[in-house]
This record gives sequence, C-alpha cells and structure tokens, in this order.
Amino acid sequence: MNKKTTENDNPPLKIIKSVDILCPHFDECSGCELSKNVDNPPVFDEVDLYFKKKGITNLQLRVGKVIHWRYRAKLVVRGTSNNPEIGLYKKGTHKVLDIPFCKVHNESINKAVEIVKQFIHDENIEPYNEETGKGLLRYVQLVVERSSLKVQITFVLNSNMETNLKKWEINEDPIWHSVWINFNATRTNNIFGVDWAHIKGPPLIFERFGLSEVCFHPASFAQSNLELFEEMLESINNIVPENSKVVEYYAGVGVIGLKIATKCQSIVCCEITPQAEDCFNVAKSKLEPEVAKKITFQKALSERSLNLIKDKDVCIVDPPRKGVDLNLLDEIVYESDLQKIIYLSCGWKAFQRDCDFILKSNKWKIEKIEPYLFFPGSNHIEILAVFKKV
Repeated sequence: MNKKTTENDNPPLKIIKSVDILCPHFDECSGCELSKNVDNPPVFDEVDLYFKKKGITNLQLRVGKVIHWRYRAKLVVRGTSNNPEIGLYKKGTHKVLDIPFCKVHNESINKAVEIVKQFIHDENIEPYNEETGKGLLRYVQLVVERSSLKVQITFVLNSNMETNLKKWEINEDPIWHSVWINFNATRTNNIFGVDWAHIKGPPLIFERFGLSEVCFHPASFAQSNLELFEEMLESINNIVPENSKVVEYYAGVGVIGLKIATKCQSIVCCEITPQAEDCFNVAKSKLEPEVAKKITFQKALSERSLNLIKDKDVCIVDPPRKGVDLNLLDEIVYESDLQKIIYLSCGWKAFQRDCDFILKSNKWKIEKIEPYLFFPGSNHIEILAVFKKV
C-alpha cells in the first residue's frame, strides 16, 4: 500500500486487514503506540498541516508491510536462568515483558528468541539484574539477513572481558547466521559497550539494494524496515541528477552513496561512527572498478567537514533525531554552490526547525516531500525532503 488510505479508496474489510496489527502484547508492551489503523498515525495530520502552510498539498504517506517488517531488534534479558524473560519493558515500567508473538518482528526473530531462552536455561546463564547490577546477560540484538532469513545474534554481557568465549557459540540450529559478543559492564542505560568479539559465522550481514551490496557490522546503524527503505533509496536515486558531484553527511556505512554511485560523477560519504569505514570499504570492493573510483569515504564528524561541500552539486543529509548541526546547515544553505539538498529526517521536530531555516534564507524552495511510515505501530513519520536552489 503506497498511500494514506481513506474509506473511499478500498472496501472496509480490506482496510482493516491491511492497516491493523492486532498484536496480543499491545496492551502491556511499550513497543507500539498504535494497534489499529496504523497507516494513519496522528502525527500525519500535523505533518500534512505544516506542509499545507508552505503550499504543499496532497501528501501521500508511503506505507509498506505493517506486520513482520522489523528485521532487527534489541531486546532486554531479565528474569532467571530457569525462567528467562526476553522482550521489551512493560508500558511505564522497567519490568520486562516477554513478547513471543510480536507481530512486527520478522518471524525469524521470534523463533530465535525461543531458542535463546532454552540456551540460557541449559547453560545456566544468569540474566542481568538492574537493581543489583549483577547477572551476566543484559541484552540480545537479533538481525535477520533477508536473503537467507538467518539471524545474527549479539549477546551483550555485563562484563569487561569474558574468558570462556566458546560457551557463547550457541547450538547449531540452521537459523543462526553468526554470533557476536558485546561487553558492557557500565551501570547505565546504554545497550552496547565499546568492545566486541566475533565468535563464529560470517562477521558481517550483507544486504542487496539494487546493484549495490552493502554490509553491516552488528554495531552499525541500519534501517529495520528494509523493504520500505529500499523504496526510499529508489526515490533518491531518481532525484539525484545524472553526473552530479555529491556529498553525503551522516552517511553511516554508505548505503545511499553506494546506491547512487553509478549515476554520479563523484560522491564522498562522511561519517564518524566506529566500524562504518570498514563496512564501506568492503561494499566498495564489490562495485565495478569504474564505479568504485567515483566514491570515497571521509571518517570525520559531519559538522567538522564543511570543506566537503566545495564544488558539489548535491548535498544529502541523513542526521540523527536532533537534526543537522546548525553550523553545517548554515554552510549548506548560505555558503555553497549546491543546487539541491536531499534531507532524510527521522526527527520531525528537528526537521521543522531545519526546514524553516532553509526556506527563510529565500535561496531555496521545496521541490518534493515524501513521508514514510518506517515504524508501523508508532506515531512517528520520516520525511524525505528535496530542496532546490531558487
């Protein structure tokens, strides 16, 4: 389904089937805010009104699958070795709720959780206790490889170093892609610590987007809703003019840059997060040589890399929820020869601030707005916005 549905578009029964999640855990679980009519989150009315005031009408909310769309999940581990609990916190508490029938998780994640519970029991592994700070296993991250539906698991341990790493190899069930350990002995709410150990299986998850093959370390940021993200990538590819010189800030492992490299004259991806450059280089090595020479990686903070804008035609920004650094945004808007800004927003409030800043310069106008529902069940929308130099 590729637009915001109304009762006039489809028969009522079809609407109910396509837009309701109806998860049995919804009443207690903190994971979802909406269970019915999830393709019409309340925030969309706010988004629609904001753009109407700027002359943009008839927005269409892009919605993909509303169940089993999530290919990666970070889950809390609590309870006891005899009765482990793996899931999310209950609404308004820090008590963990088991969610074995979660409707948004890919089925491979739900299957993997049940196997992990048995593993915890069999190996007598003590889950973490938030009040005492004792216990070994704090979280698990589960990432599904789309091509095989196998799961990469990361065990997050309450330890600075685990000597018996072989213990964590888990069983030989065909569901497993690979096993990692992350060490986090801090008394904070941070899920991951800084140290990682690869235990077995292929170290990286590979995903194909069109002609480009991209890889992810378990610490890498990646979209959970890969099918809808792929639709957005295709839209960006169509937006970028042929033979453009492009800079991409907050680039992650370079998914967007690698996707559009074929049609660009040059592109530089800027990112500071650990492991991103290594994943980028692996993916770049799989490109055709004439394409690979067009794209480079700059390991640096985006806000300290203003010089990368020089002589570029297109700037792509994919910032965190706090939005684009204001010094960087000022350089993009006022001091560059750019002809197009492509802004991927995952923070609606920050986007409004940045969009108003861009338009108040009187140097730019909105060329295109595409809202995406990457997290069905949430009251959250991501925006793909394109600004064109006046």
